[in-house]
Amino acid sequence: VFFIKNIPEEAGTYPDGDEKHASSNAAAIVKQMREYRSPFTLAKILKEPSTWTISISFFLSYVAAMIFIASQIPVLLIFGHSYSKAALVFAVSGIVSVPGSVILGVIDQELGTKFASKIYIVALIIGFILVIFSGVSIVAAIIGATLIKSARVMNLLPSYVGTKYGRWDYSAAYRVIGTIVQIGGGIGISLSAAFS
Repeated sequence: VFFIKNIPEEAGTYPDGDEKHASSNAAAIVKQMREYRSPFTLAKILKEPSTWTISISFFLSYVAAMIFIASQIPVLLIFGHSYSKAALVFAVSGIVSVPGSVILGVIDQELGTKFASKIYIVALIIGFILVIFSGVSIVAAIIGATLIKSARVMNLLPSYVGTKYGRWDYSAAYRVIGTIVQIGGGIGISLSAAFS
């Protein structure tokens, strides 16, 4: 209520903090956005091919990532590592993944969301290949886990939806796409028991 705003103009700024282009008519934009009714109804969003290509690709990658994250420590224990070493790998890869996530955000901002999404998928694939060798190499376990955790789907997804549907129709599209992808995360956590 006091400091979280729905749109940047309500906070006296511009999307993405781009102060150079701050709008002098922020009040008018706030009014327009409050009155705007997206033509993308629920039915129309569900009929859009883009909804399904974005949703399914991010859904599948989120399922895989969450299966890994939720089962990482039990799998390391199965590979014969001690609990303390498994917990250390989990913690270190989580901390080191933060800069990796920031780098992915910079790539998204500078080179485009589609390119960042390709990097995201490649990072996941390399990460999963490396974690196969977790039983013989703790270094492979850490690097693989870091790559998987750095490729944060819930950071990249809003950017992708915004790129495709634009600022005005973002909310209408994200309520459907974001929900589908979040369900993937829940399924991934549920399926983790099968891998540990």
